[in-house]
Amino acid sequence: MAWILPRREKSPAMARVINTGNYHYNGNTVFLDHGQGLITGYFHMNKIKVQVGQYVQQVDVLGTIGSTGRVTGPHLHWNVYLNGTKVDPALFIAKDIPRLAARNKVKKNKSKK
Repeated sequence: MAWILPRREKSPAMARVINTGNYHYNGNTVFLDHGQGLITGYFHMNKIKVQVGQYVQQVDVLGTIGSTGRVTGPHLHWNVYLNGTKVDPALFIAKDIPRLAARNKVKKNKSKK
């Protein structure tokens, strides 16, 4: 399945920015602490638009999708950690996957015209 990516990465929920930086493999990176042991990470961004210590809301832009670090092209790389263990992000967005797939199918068909 092909996904049409947004141009900007937004916070999925209220959180505090706990780390940003440019790392060899992950490129420009942002980590958010959502509380109760839930941490999310966003990698390979072109530009980071938040600072450590900043609180972000669901609509706030974290940065722009890019291809920094060890990648072959621009993409959204999103990790979720719960109590220090990496978990499948689909556990948190499972009910949204059909809606997102339908939205991306419509956008893909419009871009072919």
